[in-house]
Amino acid sequence: MDWLKILFYVSAIGLILIALSYTMMKGKLLPILYGFKGEGGITHVLKAMSGLYLGNIIVFFLTAVGVIPYKSGLLVLIIFMGGLAFGRLISFVIDKERRIIFILYFIGEVVITTLGIIGLFVV
Repeated sequence: MDWLKILFYVSAIGLILIALSYTMMKGKLLPILYGFKGEGGITHVLKAMSGLYLGNIIVFFLTAVGVIPYKSGLLVLIIFMGGLAFGRLISFVIDKERRIIFILYFIGEVVITTLGIIGLFVV
């Protein structure tokens, strides 16, 4: 299942980069990527989201190295990435927010979710 191991590593690394953009590099990256500064209450929300991402990053790394069984890790991956994709889809429809960065995230989340579902059938 080498491709599943790669899927978990790619997912974890991608989440690390996004979590860093929400926290440590927020002053520089948020305005460029998302068009707003992380100030006030939004800072708290972004840090909480980074914690959620960190939890999933840990699950994905532990699955990649074999500590967590593939099926369990895949369920977390599918629910998390699928949930992100679903939320973005709702935003595309209701908010009409279609920045290229959000479209790229959505495509990545759909691809990872789809590969996770396929992985459930081969594990």
